[in-house]
Amino acid sequence: MRKVFIYDATPCGRRKLDSKRLSNYFTKNEYIIVKNPKKADIIILNTCAYSDERTIFSIKKVEDFKKYDADLIVVGCLPGIEEERLKEIFSGNYISTKNLEKFDDFFPENKYKFSELGDEITFWRNINEKSLTNILPSSVYKFINKLLSSKLINGFLSTEFKILSMTNKEVAHIRISYGCPANCSYCVIKKAVGPLKSKSVEVCIGEFKDSIEKGYKKFFITADDIGSYGIDIGTTFIHLLDEIIKIDKNFTIGIESLRPLWIVKFSKDLERLVKTGKIEFIGCSVQSGSAKILKKMNRYSDTKKIKESILKIKKSYPEIVLITEIIVGFPTETSFDFEKTLDFFKEVKFDLGYIYRYSDRAGSLSEKIDGKISADEIDGRMNTIYKLLRGMGYKIRYERSKTVLIFSN
Repeated sequence: MRKVFIYDATPCGRRKLDSKRLSNYFTKNEYIIVKNPKKADIIILNTCAYSDERTIFSIKKVEDFKKYDADLIVVGCLPGIEEERLKEIFSGNYISTKNLEKFDDFFPENKYKFSELGDEITFWRNINEKSLTNILPSSVYKFINKLLSSKLINGFLSTEFKILSMTNKEVAHIRISYGCPANCSYCVIKKAVGPLKSKSVEVCIGEFKDSIEKGYKKFFITADDIGSYGIDIGTTFIHLLDEIIKIDKNFTIGIESLRPLWIVKFSKDLERLVKTGKIEFIGCSVQSGSAKILKKMNRYSDTKKIKESILKIKKSYPEIVLITEIIVGFPTETSFDFEKTLDFFKEVKFDLGYIYRYSDRAGSLSEKIDGKISADEIDGRMNTIYKLLRGMGYKIRYERSKTVLIFSN
């Protein structure tokens, strides 16, 4: 039997679902999944390239795994976004995220086809990396989970920790579509994920019901652009949500990220749906409080409507967790534009958020926008927003070489 080693070099949940699906594919075809690349006949490397930092990391992993006496196959977003850079260092097989259904072309002899496998609901965890569940005895881990459910302990833990500490055994990730129809000027991910391709409502509901039967009570809805679900098949995300919430079982759902366009468009329906108490959190990547900057980002730009819609959702169900992302220092962002973002924070008290320093992404539309903000100015603005958030009582930390500021209540 041939042996396969799988390594996921991505921070992205959707790619981790892909990696898990690949592991199922090989297992079903009677390959052995091994813990050490030295013992592998085939190495699968799932890559990321949404930023220069992640591209460099993925390229390094390609170089690392080339050294082994195995057939290396590079999958994920690197081949779709940075194909030329990949080809400079690698002459083997690769396939981008948008073409993953053609993975069978590498293994035409396999009885069970990748393209015929259903989607996955749990993340792939790199076998040779330590995780909380691997480090701790099961009794200790159960004790920690009991603490996490305690109202007393929950008062001391950040929203971020409570969401991210959920394990594969607790959360089912339901991917409702692939691809993205948006055209955000700072983003290159669309090159890797391709156009929108929604699953049918019946398939999505089937995955929910199957997961409930397996004991799952927490669900995260994920997609490259959740709100656009159904545009290509004559339905809507709201219709899908209605059908999910109709399921007569005890469960909650989290909506990974809705662009402000969809928050505004579906505002009244979201207000109605969150009142059921079934929706635990909603992500809404605002990116900026300035209409001028949002237009340059090719994003929905009516900040007044965005703010009103988010606040109405919060009013409809005060316990809902609201998550956002912000980019600081986008080209042409003035001090006035930045103040607009600060004002947005003061009025919409998000529970969890990620604040990114802007940096040019090769091949993005924003790379060509004049009026770049200096690194020193961006440093100053990050410091300002740090002080604001600390003054508002948030827990704050930096991550990834201080390029991302994370805050939570």
